[in-house]
Order: sequence, then C-alpha cells, then structure tokens
Amino acid sequence: MVHIDKDEIDVAKINFNEGFELANQTGNKHLQAIALGNIGLLYEKEGDFDNAFIHYQKDLEICKELADKQGTSISLCLIGQLLNLKGEFMEAIHHLQKALTISEMLGFQKGMAKALNTLGDIYYFKNEYERSIHFYERAITLTRRINNKLVLGYSLIELAIVFLVDGQFGKVKELLVEATAIGNELSNDAFKFDIRLLEAKYTRANGKKIQAAEILVQMESMACTQEQEAERLFEWVMLFPNEQALRENTKNKYLSLLEMTPKYIYKERLRILNTFIN
Repeated sequence: MVHIDKDEIDVAKINFNEGFELANQTGNKHLQAIALGNIGLLYEKEGDFDNAFIHYQKDLEICKELADKQGTSISLCLIGQLLNLKGEFMEAIHHLQKALTISEMLGFQKGMAKALNTLGDIYYFKNEYERSIHFYERAITLTRRINNKLVLGYSLIELAIVFLVDGQFGKVKELLVEATAIGNELSNDAFKFDIRLLEAKYTRANGKKIQAAEILVQMESMACTQEQEAERLFEWVMLFPNEQALRENTKNKYLSLLEMTPKYIYKERLRILNTFIN
C-alpha cells in the first residue's frame, strides 16, 4: 500500500468530502458512492477502521441501489480487505467470495485479483497454507495478464512467505529472484524494503544467520515507516530470540503501532514476542 502522510490524508479527505457534497447536491449517486469509498480508504489509512467501515457500507448500499455490479464488487472487496486487517476472517471471506463471484461474472479481472489476493492473506493467517497458495497463484496469474508489476511483485512476495513457512525453499528462491527483478525496474522504496525483508527471512531459514544479520543492518536506512522498522526488528528477534532488550524494544514498537491502528498482524506479532522466555 502506498504510504501517505497525515497532512496529505487530511487534504484528500477534505477534497473527497467536498466532492461528496457536490454529488449530493446534484443527485449524482454514482459519484457519491465513489467519494464514500475513497473517504473510507483514507480513514483506513489513518487506522480509523470504524469510520472506514461506515463509509464502505454506505458505498455498498448506493451501489446496490443503482444495480452497479462492478461498484458492488469493489465495495464488498473493500469491506473484506478491512475485515481481514482486523482479523475478522470469516466475515472477510464471506464478503470477498461475494466480490469474487460478481467480478468473475463481469470479467472484472482487477476485482478478481484483489479478492483472490486477500483470500490468500486470510488463509495464510489461518495456517491453511495449501488454500493460501491456491488463491495467491490464481491472483498472480490474473495480475500477469493485467500487467500491473507492483501488484504482481507484492503477490510474489506474499506467496513466497507461505512457501517459506511451509518449508518449500526452492520455490521461495524462484519467487525472490522474480520479485527482485521487478523491484529493479520500479522506483518504489517500500517494495524494495519488503524484497530485502523476504531475503533476510529466506537467508535465516537456510541457517545463514550472519548473512541474514548483514541484510538487516543494510536495511536500517531503508525503513521509512514505523511499521517497516518494527518488521525489521521483529526479524532481528527471530535471529536472536534470547536478546531480552531487543524483544522489549520490538514489543514497544508494535504496542505503539497497535495503539494507532488495530491491525491483526500487530496483535499476532505481540503474541509471538510474548512466547519467548525471559
């Protein structure tokens, strides 16, 4: 997801709210729905999941009223993605499957890819790796067809992580090589950070702790968000789990993130960190 700082979110929110009011005055419900969905996205980026959900639901209601099937698919997917972030997986699956069905009926490939990719995320979190792989591979096939390299790159990374925890290291290497090639073509620092983080995880999993540590040191200057720095530190903990000061520092990072945004992944990171014996 592209990083947007607080000031840019505030300005964008004002603009979309003005757009919504104008659409409301002119009775243009299609534009109302578009504005509501975008306002919801901005609330989601701020970590205000409750307001994001309210706006997505209003967006969905208008799309259904207009019999706008593609808009309905997009709204359902937005709700499913938000529920996934919150860790409400069964409800997320329900919305995403509906979105996928509509997108398949319309031949809406972008919508299909988003729903499939998020389903891959969910089944990874549920430790159902075979199903996660199934959905990621379907998403990657579609994304290659659409030719969106950044989305493809992230899907490759996500699939590689599933193969990594499932012990399929040879497949991880293939995906890492392809993702790295995409990263070299793009000017996206966040994506390049995630490639290096995957490389560190892969190197650690192969028992090369010194090389993995070297990668993490190199990544220090690459971290441009609190979440990226927390993820980098978490990987350090995976390398050196007995370092109590490192664990506590990492826990504090995630507690701070969780206070701002109630993401399931932050809770999961904290759960893992709390399993280590002092």
